[in-house]
Amino acid sequence: MSNKFGFLSKLDFLQDFASVFIASLNPAVVHNLEKYMALKKVHYLSSIEDIDGDYIEFGIYTGSSFCHSIRCVKKLAKINSSINSTSFYGFDSFEGF
Repeated sequence: MSNKFGFLSKLDFLQDFASVFIASLNPAVVHNLEKYMALKKVHYLSSIEDIDGDYIEFGIYTGSSFCHSIRCVKKLAKINSSINSTSFYGFDSFEGF
C-alpha cells in the first residue's frame, strides 16, 4: 500500500490531525457547514444542467441559508448566465407553529 501512494502514505499524522480537529468541532458548526455545502451543490447542479426555476425557502429565521443561496447563484452566473433570472422568495411566520 505504501508504494501505491508513496509519500502520502507517510503522512499518517495528517489523518490523525484531521480526525482530532473534526471531532473537536461543535456539531452546530458542522451542521451549518454541511447545509451550506448542500445548497451550493443544489445550485451548482441546476446551473450546469440548465434547470430554470425560482428558489423558495420556508422558515428563513435569520436568513443565513437564504443569503448563502443568493451568493451561490451570483457566483455560478459565470458558468451559466441564465441562472441570473432566478427569483428568490423567503417566508417565515415569525411565531413558530
